[in-house]
Amino acid sequence: MRKWPWLILLLAVGNLVFLTLFADRDGYEGDDLNMVVPTAHLAAAKQGALLIYRYAWQPLSFELSSWLWSLFGTPTAVFLSMPVAGGIAIGMFLWWLWREGNERTNALTYAIVALLCIPELWYSSVFYNTTMRAMPLIALALILVRMSGSILLPLGAGVATGLAILMRLDFLLVCPLLAMAAWPKGDGIMRPVVLAVGVIATILAGFAAGLIDLPAILRINAFNSWEIKAHLGQPGWDMRLKAMVITVVLSPVGWLLLLIGAPLLLLEAVRKRDWRVLLWILFAIPPALPLPNILSPKYLLPLAPFALLFFLRAQEAIEDALASGLRDWARRGLLVAATLPMFLSVSLSGKAPFLMPGLSPAKPIPTHDGPRGWGGYAWQIMETDAPASKPEQ
Repeated sequence: MRKWPWLILLLAVGNLVFLTLFADRDGYEGDDLNMVVPTAHLAAAKQGALLIYRYAWQPLSFELSSWLWSLFGTPTAVFLSMPVAGGIAIGMFLWWLWREGNERTNALTYAIVALLCIPELWYSSVFYNTTMRAMPLIALALILVRMSGSILLPLGAGVATGLAILMRLDFLLVCPLLAMAAWPKGDGIMRPVVLAVGVIATILAGFAAGLIDLPAILRINAFNSWEIKAHLGQPGWDMRLKAMVITVVLSPVGWLLLLIGAPLLLLEAVRKRDWRVLLWILFAIPPALPLPNILSPKYLLPLAPFALLFFLRAQEAIEDALASGLRDWARRGLLVAATLPMFLSVSLSGKAPFLMPGLSPAKPIPTHDGPRGWGGYAWQIMETDAPASKPEQ
C-alpha cells in the first residue's frame, strides 16, 4: 500500500508535464482570446473599453488571470495556468479515487480507468477555459467532504466550492451532489448544512467584493438560450452535430461502464434498500441539462467529478458480480480497453467495412471547442497548439 502514493505522485507529475508541453499558448478557439486579452487592462475592459467575454459568468477567473499577467508580465502565464490547473485537478482526482476504493487491492487500477472514461478532462486542460480553472477547487472540496473528522472539513469544502462557482458559475449546479457526497449513509445532515454555510458565505463575500452582477448573469443566461434557439438546425448547431458530440462525452469504456454499471448499482441499492440513490439521480439532472443541446463535451465537465465516483463504484459492482476466477481478467481487460483509445482511434466511413482504424481520427468530430474523436486522444491533444490542426468554427 505504501508504494501507491508515490506512484500516484509520479503519474500526476508526468501528466502535468505532458499537458504543459502541448498546451496552447496563443489562442485556440476564439473565445479564449476574448477572455485572456482583456486581462491586460481588466479595469478598462469591465468599463466597456475592451471586448470582454462574459465577465459576470466567470469573474474570479478574470481577476486571477489579470493577477497572473501582472505578476509574470506575459499572457503566456495565463495560457499555461490551464494545464497547471488541469494537471493538478487530475492528480487530485486520482488520489481521491484511490482513497475512495483503497480497501480493495485494485483501487488504483479502478481509479485510472475511471479517469480515462472522461477524455475531456485532458482536452480541456490544454486550452484556456474557466471550467478547468475551477476543477482543482471542486477536487479539493470532494476530498474534504469525504474525510471524517472536524466539522471544519465540510466548511472548508464549502469555501472551495464557492470559489469554484466564482471561477465559473456552472458549478453552482453541482452543489446538491456535493451535499450528497458530504452526507454519509446513516449520518445526520450537519455536514451538508455546514457545507452550504461555507458556499453561501463565500458567494456573499464575492458579492460584497463586487464580483457578482446578477442582472448581467441573467442577461448572459438569456443570450445563451436565444443563441441555441436562433441557430437551431444550422450546420455546426444542428441535431446531427449534437448527437455526434454526445458520443464523445465519454470514452468507449465509459459508455460500457455506464450501461453495465448503472443497472448493477441500482439493483444493489434496491437490495440494500438504500433509497439515497434516488437523490443522487435527481441531483445529477441539473448539471446534465446541457446534454440535449450540447455542442462541446466541456459543458458537462462540472458533472465529471461525480461521474468519476460512479465509474469507480461501477467497476467494483462488476467485480462483485463476477466469479472470482474472472475478476483479474476483467480488471486487466478494462485497463487495456480504457488505455487503448488514448493512442488508437476509429472513424466512420461510407464504404465497407465502414470503420477506419488508425492513430489520430481520420474524420474528427467537430465541436465548439475543437476536434474530438473516438480514440486517438493523445495525438489530438498533442496537436492543440499546432495552427494547422485547428478546425474552422
